[in-house]
Amino acid sequence: MLHTLEAFCAWHYGGGDPLRLARRTRWLMRLARGRRLEGEYRPQEIPKRKGGTRKLLVPSHRLAHLQRGILRLLEAGEVSAAATAYEPGCSLRQNALPHRGARLLVRLDLADFFGSISF
Repeated sequence: MLHTLEAFCAWHYGGGDPLRLARRTRWLMRLARGRRLEGEYRPQEIPKRKGGTRKLLVPSHRLAHLQRGILRLLEAGEVSAAATAYEPGCSLRQNALPHRGARLLVRLDLADFFGSISF
């Protein structure tokens, strides 16, 4: 398992040039502290099916690459069979099936969820 930021960077970016790896590790450390995020996201609006628009913050290429690496790491772990929301090709119906027969089912959409959290 990867227990340090340096180990994660070496795994994600590959061995290669030690100076380049050190720069990427420092960049990631600044991100982890909530710094240097200004240029890492750009706002974009997309239309909703039922009218209106949804506001998105699209990550930069290097941040998206990092996020894909984190996703690969998370996918290697075990996840509950009921956690299907972000599986490719999984429908709303498939998401709900493991909860069928439950005494209580809560369905919600948090407005501006990511805009409301900070580091």
